[in-house]
Amino acid sequence: MIGQVHGVGQLVFGLAQDAVCEVRVQRAGVSVKGGDDIVKMICQQSATARYIARHLYDFFVADEVPVPSWRQTPPRDRAAIDLMEKAYFDSGYDITAMLRVLLTSNSFKAESVRFAR
Repeated sequence: MIGQVHGVGQLVFGLAQDAVCEVRVQRAGVSVKGGDDIVKMICQQSATARYIARHLYDFFVADEVPVPSWRQTPPRDRAAIDLMEKAYFDSGYDITAMLRVLLTSNSFKAESVRFAR
């Protein structure tokens, strides 16, 4: 690959001799090659689970505040979000498990949210 990783978190793109594009990322001293490793790093973040959980809750149960406000505004149903986050990690980053938890939850079945969407 042409180029080097010069700092933590820096992406370096280069063209190898066989004309295959490679991406290298260095994070906390660990060198990563390829898109699959980058996706895995993203999936392992708690912020990813929380982001997906809040979107699912917003879509299936009740409106949440707009995404830019999520840092300042707690979720409407913190317990439901926490359960979906736990299911995400317990299942090895499976969104289907999050949906199963949400669609069988009391939050989803509550009369107060029926026909609210």
